[in-house]
Amino acid sequence: MATKRRAQGGLSNMKQFDHSGHSSAWLIRTWVLSWALFATSTAAQSIDDQDIKRMEVAVAIAVQEGDFDRALALMMPFAEKGNPDVQHAVGIIIAGGQAPKEAREASPRARESMALPWIRKAAVGGNRQSMSWLADGYKWGRFNLPIDSKREQCWRKAAVGGGSPTLCE
Repeated sequence: MATKRRAQGGLSNMKQFDHSGHSSAWLIRTWVLSWALFATSTAAQSIDDQDIKRMEVAVAIAVQEGDFDRALALMMPFAEKGNPDVQHAVGIIIAGGQAPKEAREASPRARESMALPWIRKAAVGGNRQSMSWLADGYKWGRFNLPIDSKREQCWRKAAVGGGSPTLCE
């Protein structure tokens, strides 16, 4: 099964598989592709929203082709401008070791550390998936975060809309 997925996926570093038999790279590719195709901006309609839609299509194409470096490069201007959904996607790509080159060559712990600033920015910006990731990070010590039940509960509460993410920092 692993050989078949590697051949279909086209990525050479599909070594880690989850409980369902999917590789981590396949899961990341599927998530980013889904995000790129179906993400909607929470901001009011503006010219920037049109730019985001064009970026989403270009990212979807890059991800389908397995070119995560290009996908990351397309997303970075929007992440740097503060779009929390894009910041979350950037964190996912880095944490999964898909891009940039430094993340591909790093250990899983180092990748999580590289992804943490983007996950944190996205969470503070209102991305609920990133809030959940931080809650899990504080629960299990992921992203090199300390195990901290108070912060975990704060992020978990914020993720379901019951608290402010700024209070969790």
